[in-house]
Amino acid sequence: MQSRFIPDNSTVREYPAAKLVGYEYNSNGAPALVIYHGRKSKPLCHVRFSAGPAGIASREKFLTGKVSEYVEREQAATARRTATHTFKLGDVLMSTWGYEQTNVDFYQVIAVPSSRSVTLRELCVDVQPHGEAAMSGRATPRFGEFKPGSAASTRRATGPDSVSSGTERSWRGDVSRWNGLPVTVSSYA
Repeated sequence: MQSRFIPDNSTVREYPAAKLVGYEYNSNGAPALVIYHGRKSKPLCHVRFSAGPAGIASREKFLTGKVSEYVEREQAATARRTATHTFKLGDVLMSTWGYEQTNVDFYQVIAVPSSRSVTLRELCVDVQPHGEAAMSGRATPRFGEFKPGSAASTRRATGPDSVSSGTERSWRGDVSRWNGLPVTVSSYA
């Protein structure tokens, strides 16, 4: 495993809330900074600033910005890890997604293993077209009628009214509580 580059005669600045460690030092008479995140041996950044008081001020401003950014990231990660939901058995959730068309998937809560996860199964959908040759319509779920081939899937809460879209990283976003109204969908021929 590669070890961290720690400059000679550097001053260590630790920021536990951001999981950052910075090493301030002088590089040929100019202020410089190396920042590491977590336990990584590769630096998050390694920057040299202009000489003089302006360079020191720039280094402080840069460091403050990075610390602020990573504190927000850590807080968001903690919020995601500890999120709880308000779903109960039988609730219907939905996910809209698509590029140049709008698709919708409906899910029904079939189990509530904990306050931080739910088990869902995809529902069949009825689509009422807007017109005879329309490529859009209004979708509603068929309660209790599951899509053939759909399997139960346990999802983690991302907030009071939403859960993750799946176990893998998905471009579909979160699955949220359905408001009971038909959802507009569109498609290509």
